Order: sequence, then C-alpha cells, then structure tokens
Amino acid sequence: MKLLIGLFLILSIVLVGCAPNLSGGTVTVTVNDTEIVEDIVEDVVIEEPTGPVSEQHLVMITDDGFEPNEITIDVGDTVTWENVRSKSPTKAIVIGVHSCNKVKSKIYDTGDSYSFTFEETNEECTVVDGVYETMAPMTVVIQ
Repeated sequence: MKLLIGLFLILSIVLVGCAPNLSGGTVTVTVNDTEIVEDIVEDVVIEEPTGPVSEQHLVMITDDGFEPNEITIDVGDTVTWENVRSKSPTKAIVIGVHSCNKVKSKIYDTGDSYSFTFEETNEECTVVDGVYETMAPMTVVIQ
C-alpha cells in the first residue's frame, strides 16, 4: 500500500512538472507531425465605457397622437417613433420643426418605426406628424 501511495506521489510530481507554464510566452503543441504555436494572453482587461451611455426612448404614434407627448433626453440619446395606428389613414411621417429640421422620416406604415439620435442640445425640439397635421405636436427636451 505504501508503495502504491509513493508511486502515486511521484507520478503526480512528474505530471505537475511537465505541465506547460501558462503565465506568458507561447505554447507549442505537435499534432500529426504539425507543430502548432500559440501565444498565451496573460492579462485580458475589458474596459468599461468611459463616457456617458446613450439611452433609447420609444414614442408610439397612436390614433390619438404621440404617446408620450413629451420626453426629456440627453445629448446622444436615440428616440424611436413607432407607428401603431389601427384606423385609416395608418401612415405616419415624423417631422421636426425649426431648429430640429434634421428630424424627418419617410412615410411609413403601421408596425414600422423611425429613429433619430440627437447629437446637439436644442433645449426643446418640436416634432409633428406630417399625416395628421392637426394632431398636437410632441416635445423632445434635450439636456
């Protein structure tokens, strides 16, 4: 029994001593007479974003208007207007007025959406629906 334990200890020491050093450098492995050399990565650092994280905001275009009809966002945030109308006409078009004239979608159907990322501070941006021109506008407040 002592002999068996002794052989086990010697075998364990030999196996640990033969194990590759994974603390840096390269590892060479031979497979079917082909030598494969791999670099060992010592420290992998995943960096967190350093700047502010932009957010996504959803506005529904309903039969009764924008829902919500006012939102407050930060510069760099994206607003998505989704057309969920069920009554005719079911089309929608999002148009920003005055200083927000870059906000302009194509005409789109129920189930479709339009997104815009606000890159500038305008304080307030008025958005209207070009199909229902009599519908109350919505306000995007950009901080």
